[in-house]
Amino acid sequence: MRDELAEEIESHIEERASDLIEAGVPECDARQRARREFGNAALFAEIGRDLWGWNWLEILWKDIRYGLRGMRNNPGFTAVAVLTLGLGIGANTTMFTFIDAFFLRPLPVEEPHRLVSVYSSPPDAGFC
Repeated sequence: MRDELAEEIESHIEERASDLIEAGVPECDARQRARREFGNAALFAEIGRDLWGWNWLEILWKDIRYGLRGMRNNPGFTAVAVLTLGLGIGANTTMFTFIDAFFLRPLPVEEPHRLVSVYSSPPDAGFC
């Protein structure tokens, strides 16, 4: 695709240069003027690659490699970060499991509204 894009850009420049040559501009000046009027061809090629391609995947891959290099260069920090993430994820999972079991899911009985709590208290404790 890069070659096709480069050919497309070059064909636009050549087309403008041929128009200028037909208008009476010398060939060398016409090619320079066509390139100047077209603008920054490298910028347009980069924009085209961004629009057509998998540029986001390439950037993601570069970020992952950069992160892995940084983790390899700082093993102490990597160990602390992995341990912290592991503890955080484990604590979150545990808390959600308890909350889900006790508060979010209905009780496993047929008529939960008829459940009552029975407490026993010493006779001298009173009802306060």
